[in-house]
Parts: sequence; C-alpha cells; structure tokens
Amino acid sequence: MSPEPYIPLRWYELALLRFLLRSPRIERIIIQQLIPEDDIPYEGEQLDYVSHLEALYHGPSAGEYREG
Repeated sequence: MSPEPYIPLRWYELALLRFLLRSPRIERIIIQQLIPEDDIPYEGEQLDYVSHLEALYHGPSAGEYREG
C-alpha cells in the first residue's frame, strides 16, 4: 500500500474526502486504485459516472469491511 495515489485525485474527490473526514461516524477511509498494467488510464477515455455511482450505491456497506 502506497501513501501516494497512482493517479492524482481530482479537486472534487479531495473535497469530498475532506467533507467525509468531518463526520464523527467515519473511522477510516481507504482509497483503492486499480490500474491495468498494459493500459494508460483516463487518456481521453470517458467514464460512465452514472452506472459507476449506482454500483457503489448498491454495493456493500462499509460496516461489512470493519476490522476487529
């Protein structure tokens, strides 16, 4: 695990993280970046944000990944 991101976070991603850090109910935020080895990410490639956000919304809650 690296303290530096593979792809620099965008300004709105950083703003969202700062907003989430203010919550007393959030203990830890883990950011995972998966990059295909043979593909240059985000080079002129449009992402489908709606389906991505819906998949995150319907995904498992963070409580299921709590350690301890």
